[in-house]
Amino acid sequence: MEQMTANRLYRVGAVSYVQHDGVAPLPAEIDAYTRRHNGKFPPYIPLPDAATEFDTGGMKGIPWDGRGELPVEVMEYIAEHGTLPRRTTDVEVE
Repeated sequence: MEQMTANRLYRVGAVSYVQHDGVAPLPAEIDAYTRRHNGKFPPYIPLPDAATEFDTGGMKGIPWDGRGELPVEVMEYIAEHGTLPRRTTDVEVE
């Protein structure tokens, strides 16, 4: 089984997503999926590799620095819509 080396959000269930950076050991949910599917990885959403501000339709953007866990508001949006919210790249995140 070849491991991917990019920050991705894997869909491991109907509305269940697991984020993985491609470097750390696979989370149990992704490992279980690959075992059930003959070594194939689940579908994924590629994540930006730079600081980004997500627009979930609220009053202000939600910053993310391009690494680490996505903010809860972004994960809620993804669970509801099945995609990342609109975003603006090259944003300075404090």
